[in-house]
Amino acid sequence: MAFPPAPIVAAPEPGLQRYGLFRVAAGPLDMPGPHAEAAGVRYTPPACGDSYAVAVDCPGPTELPAPDTDNAELATGVFSVRSALECSAVGVTEAEYRARLLRRLEASEQPTVETAFASGLDYSGGTLNALSLDGAAEAVTGPYDSTDIRSVVGALLQEAVAAYGFRPVIHAPASAEPYATDAGLVVADGTFLRTPSGALWAFGAYPAGELFISGAITIWRAADPAVYSVFDQATNVRTLVAERAYALGIDCGFAARADFTPLGS
Repeated sequence: MAFPPAPIVAAPEPGLQRYGLFRVAAGPLDMPGPHAEAAGVRYTPPACGDSYAVAVDCPGPTELPAPDTDNAELATGVFSVRSALECSAVGVTEAEYRARLLRRLEASEQPTVETAFASGLDYSGGTLNALSLDGAAEAVTGPYDSTDIRSVVGALLQEAVAAYGFRPVIHAPASAEPYATDAGLVVADGTFLRTPSGALWAFGAYPAGELFISGAITIWRAADPAVYSVFDQATNVRTLVAERAYALGIDCGFAARADFTPLGS
């Protein structure tokens, strides 16, 4: 007995978004207007800087450090996260394809942002005009064993303690999570994963071979993706592109990096 084609049903909704950079960052905040979507954002961090231990025996003016100047302005350029869909115009409306494309963009934004933020490169290896961990991070100064995640994380935390007064973020490839968990370095704290001392973990689509630590992360993005549609009457094919502008900031501009090669170099 022949059966007709299977019925078309509504696609099942995907599961919860995985844990990653979007969970530990402030935002995503709405990009402050079209100017920012084209040029990025600038801001002056309010709480960065040094303090000094001073004896209580009323030291003279020459014994005090010179007052700090205001914090330097931080700036980051902007980049776009883009998804595209090429499809037949037969049997499906443009609105239906548009909805599919926006879901595709939504599903892929976080790993794309993590990869771009870590490397500062676009999909083809070109340089993005935006702040990145690769560009901001200095190598840790203290000794450590790159095959031991406890040693690596300890060296990163030491850098943070010396340079940053708030809760830092450790950016790590997803492949590092089992090592960190086995070493007792991952604690579930509500919706966050953190180290025992409180540094936040951001496991995600970061490059293998190293870990970063940074100040708190802020994400700005365009409130709504821009969608473009082109229809080729000769082939009856519709091409749709959706993109959304992103900018990311690192509190106080603090970032450091350390190699992590658990299987050896």
